[in-house]
Amino acid sequence: MSAPRLEDVLSSRGMVRFLKALVKSGEATITQLMRESGLNYRLAKRYISRLEAYGMVARRRIGGITIYSCNLGNKYMALIRDLILRWEED
Repeated sequence: MSAPRLEDVLSSRGMVRFLKALVKSGEATITQLMRESGLNYRLAKRYISRLEAYGMVARRRIGGITIYSCNLGNKYMALIRDLILRWEED
């Protein structure tokens, strides 16, 4: 897949809240990300699917549970993670 466009990754306030929740949690289930971001399942699933398609999210299964985390091997996710962490320092 080609590089994601910044306006697609940071497409809405909801996506930004979702990214912040993902970065702050380190790793989390979709339910935990929904709770932290305040988003409903439909939006959370849409955002996680989009980020997975861009290669920005890693996924692993533990039994029947899916755990998501930032794929820091993806330079765009690494940049966004650094931005969020620095922005939230204050």
